[in-house]
Amino acid sequence: MNIEKYTATLHAIMYQTRKGFCNIPRDVLTYKTSAIKWSKREILGHLIDSARYNLMRFTEIHCHDDIYEIKGYHQDHLVNINQYQTLEDHHLLTMWQLLNDQIIMVISAFTSDDLAKSIKVKGEIKTVAWLIEDYINHLQHHLNQIFTDDLIMEKTPVKVSLAEAIDALLKSATVPNSHFVEVLKYADLEVEFYKPDGNDLQKPHLKDEVYVIISGHGNFYVNGHILPFRANDILFVKAGDEHRFIDFTDDFSTWVIFYGVRNGIIR
Repeated sequence: MNIEKYTATLHAIMYQTRKGFCNIPRDVLTYKTSAIKWSKREILGHLIDSARYNLMRFTEIHCHDDIYEIKGYHQDHLVNINQYQTLEDHHLLTMWQLLNDQIIMVISAFTSDDLAKSIKVKGEIKTVAWLIEDYINHLQHHLNQIFTDDLIMEKTPVKVSLAEAIDALLKSATVPNSHFVEVLKYADLEVEFYKPDGNDLQKPHLKDEVYVIISGHGNFYVNGHILPFRANDILFVKAGDEHRFIDFTDDFSTWVIFYGVRNGIIR
């Protein structure tokens, strides 16, 4: 396998993993057959550790003149201390993907001489090419443990109609002060339907957000400024910015789109 095939294989693995991981039900991702066995979420956490250590190895090998010795790491300890079981899925996926993007950048700079360099693994002499292939094989092995043949995936809706959103909000009306309902979630993306009743009591959120006004008109307060809005306008708010809708008509409603990494604790 040459460098182009290594990078193409890693790109394909990353694409398929990101495409599927967020559709695994949360209870399946966090399920542990025993206290000492990793959950599927923790397996991805282990792959983050593997990517981090191998990125360091590939980087150091490139500028190492002598035979580079591969040293191990405490796998279970790292999974526990990093608390992967408690982290959000898009947080894990983003870390894993960025590390592998950087691995691709590093190995794409390797020459044929670099691939032929000798390394020492548990007392045996191997090559850099062997290490890359071993990393890919290890990666695929653990992904097969996540994406098992009996896995039932959730489906992310491609379309959510306004009628469906209104119906979902009406069904949640038994909850006090329930003026919004989540209608779509995938990775770091969250889409809500929001229809406040008289007053907008929002507090600053911990993710960047976009409002797409569905109906009505009024004014929008953000960080000391007041802006008029009407149907079909788009409003952007950075995470942490104080904002709220004021002086709006009774028919006001909007889509709310949250995205990106949370800037603090869960909102």
